[in-house]
Amino acid sequence: MKENPFSGVDRDHPLRNQEEIQRILTSGTDEELEVLREFHKLTPEQIKKSRDKARFKEQIEKQILDAIRRRELFGPPPTKEEIERGEFLKVTELTRTSPDDDKPSPWPVENFRKNSEAPHAYLSSQEEVDKLLKEGADQADEIVSALTQEKLQAAKTVKSLGLGDETANALALIIIGLKPATSFHLNKSEASDKTLETIRACGVRVYAQPDRDRENMREVLAAQDDDTLEKLKVTSPAKDHEEFGKLMGFPLSAIRGYLSRRMLRTGADDIDPNIVMPMRLSKAGWPEELQHLARWSYAIKAIESRV
Repeated sequence: MKENPFSGVDRDHPLRNQEEIQRILTSGTDEELEVLREFHKLTPEQIKKSRDKARFKEQIEKQILDAIRRRELFGPPPTKEEIERGEFLKVTELTRTSPDDDKPSPWPVENFRKNSEAPHAYLSSQEEVDKLLKEGADQADEIVSALTQEKLQAAKTVKSLGLGDETANALALIIIGLKPATSFHLNKSEASDKTLETIRACGVRVYAQPDRDRENMREVLAAQDDDTLEKLKVTSPAKDHEEFGKLMGFPLSAIRGYLSRRMLRTGADDIDPNIVMPMRLSKAGWPEELQHLARWSYAIKAIESRV
């Protein structure tokens, strides 16, 4: 086995972090590369070889992901031979319960076949994808343009509370009427009490309860109206998967695709980098789901761009 030139005993040092090493090798400055070389006591030839290898690997990975994206979006569907070959790979790679267990688990083969043969939507071209995204963006701009100044300011306010992008964006979408509810966590403190009061003052219905697993944290449920909040209180994300997904505003096709594991490998942000709201796309309904996410994401951008 070849020795890793970036291994060492001080594993907690930032320059031993594999993600940071890969970042420097693929896109870092010459100055960063030299610091990395000196830290690991590599020769100029070794660091050049490592950079060339990392960049080549990144290029190949991008080509593979792009091929997967094009195949998933535009087809053609997998052939019988591809399904059979995939079944074989699934069995050999994913079925053993432990390295010492010779008995494969019963799940993979039939499940893989069903997943491969499940309904899968395809579009004919990138132009169709672009059209869906533009329609979603236009709808978002129309919705934000119709907001009162009070609503717009409320949406801007929740985005300035330092809650993190995902939570702040979800709250803003609740305020402008595009998302029924969300849930998130806050620590127990006077500062978070003030944060909750600000969210309530922005028109969001809020209920905070102690977190079951972390003593110093609380779970916050937020909704667009009292009825939705009451439904959220009695809906368990661990048991009532479909109902909870609906309350979060996810399309039914996306919820069912997630529960059945019939999802695209391609992420929505791989299709459009402007997509900022997280949601896995289902095989069967991804075009409509993509437009749904575009409506959400471009509404967020429209809010941010309004003076």
